[in-house]
Formats: sequence, structure tokens, C-alpha cells
Amino acid sequence: MSINNKKKRPIAWKRVLFVYGGLAWPVLHFMFFWLYTNVGTVVYSFFGIDLNGELVWKGLYHYKDVFKYIFMGKTIGMVSLKSILNTFSMIFLALFINVPITLMFSYMIYKKIKGHAILRVGLYLPCVVSAVILCLFFRIMFSGTATYTSIFTILEKIGYKNQNIIQNGVFTDESTAWLFVLVFSVWSGITGNMIYFNSAMARVSESVLESAELDGATQIRQFFSIVIPMIWPTITTMGITLISGALAMFLPPQLLIGESMAGPTGSGTIAWIIINQVTGGVTVGFPAAFGVVVGIVFGILITLYRKVMDRMFEEVTY
Repeated sequence: MSINNKKKRPIAWKRVLFVYGGLAWPVLHFMFFWLYTNVGTVVYSFFGIDLNGELVWKGLYHYKDVFKYIFMGKTIGMVSLKSILNTFSMIFLALFINVPITLMFSYMIYKKIKGHAILRVGLYLPCVVSAVILCLFFRIMFSGTATYTSIFTILEKIGYKNQNIIQNGVFTDESTAWLFVLVFSVWSGITGNMIYFNSAMARVSESVLESAELDGATQIRQFFSIVIPMIWPTITTMGITLISGALAMFLPPQLLIGESMAGPTGSGTIAWIIINQVTGGVTVGFPAAFGVVVGIVFGILITLYRKVMDRMFEEVTY
């Protein structure tokens, strides 16, 4: 018996090491990238940096500044009410334009309409292409380079007259820069969510849809009366994900517009305000306080959004 026990111990230790080794990474990730980051943000929101580069206690000074920017219209660079409103416009676009368009295309692929294979390939293409490449392609298309002309040089021949946009592109003009960031978001944003919606639709029982079809329900009626209510939890979860994504959005505008042009064109975002302040190295207190306020406000808004969405349809188990 003692010999058998000695043989089993190494196997037991390997199993323990495997389990705890597998748990180590998510625990460390949580500790450093969530707990440390968020606790550190709250702590640093009460400090500033003096001329010697040392932390100095500031109390609620930075929070007062944040409320001046948000509620009193104080502006400096990208820290402005316009940048905050840009983020809200991105959230509105994601929830009320991207999601409906994505649902429509997902349903078309799910029902295997004529040409659905081509539609699937075309819509999934941005998912497998780097965001940097997508931004570069979109920027060249609407702004051009020294080698390639933009689409507006073609439109000029049929009557388009805005010379600033023709020569410099849409991302240098205040009236068009943010608008075309939104256009890019629609173009690149409707594809990734299709994977989730198609997976949710695939779980809907075909017998339910066949029964509805026998009762005379059209494809549109099936979509709104059966499919949407049955995948509503997925839609709700995706909406929360899109809100969070809009709050963290800074890379596409940065690549399309350029860091130095975001302020003059009024194309900053909440995430860009924080990143710009941190990378500027002037202070850590203001971006930390700004992040805390934004986190609290949007935490409340997301909770309200979840409650409203949950009341619209009862969760269906299938």
C-alpha cells in the first residue's frame, strides 16, 4: 500500500499545480489590471504633481475642475463639453443604428436569403482585418495622400465645391471630422456583433418558426414577434458592451484625425480626454478624478439601461 501511495502523490501534485497554475493568470490579471488600476485611480484623484514631480495632496480640487468642465462649459484643448457629447453621440449611434442594422443583416444570414453567403463574407471582412488597416483605408478614401486622391476629387467634377475638404480631406474640417468618424464606426461596427446575434438566433427552435409560418406569419413578423423577444438578453448584453466600448473609444479617431487635430476639429472623446491628459504628463489628479466621475455616472446609466431593457421582454428559456 505504501508503494502505491508514493506513486500516486506525484500525480496529485501535478493536478494541484495544473489547477492553481490555470487560476494564477486570471487572478493576477484581476489584481493588476482591475483592482490595482481602479483603486490607484481613486487614490490619485486626490493628488497633484508639484514642480519637483512629487505627489501633493489636493483633496477635492480636481473634482471641482471636472464639474466645471462638465456642467459649466469650461474648455481647454480636448477637455470640453463637445468631447463628452461626442461620446454620447457614439453611444446613441451604437444602440439605435448599429444594433438594428446588425440585427437585420444577422437575420438575413440566419434565414439564408438569396446571396447570404456573399453577404456573410462581405460583412465579416472587417472582423479579420486590423483596425489600423481599416482606418488607413478609410482615411485615404476620404482624405487622400500625396500619392492617392480622395473620393472628393472625383465629386468635384460633378459639382462639389468645398475646396478645403477637396484639398485636405474631411478629417481636417470641423464640420465633417466627427461626422465621418461616426460613419466609420457604422461601417466597421456592424460586423463584429453579427457573430453573437447569429449564435443567439441559431438557438431559436426551427419548429417555433415553422409553426408561426404555418399560421401565416411573414418573415418580418417572425423577426419582430419571435426572434427579437427570444434573443433579447443577448441584445441587452450587447448594448451594455457597446456603451462600454464607446466610453473607451479613442484609437479610430486618433488614427483618422491625428492627435494634434482632435482639439481644433472638436473630435475628442471621453477616453481621449483621459489619455491626452495622462500622456501629457502635466498631472495625474485631473484624469483620475475625471475617470472616477465618468465611471460613477455611466455605471448608474448602464444599470438603468439594464432595468429598462429587462422590463421590455421577459427572459425566455429555450
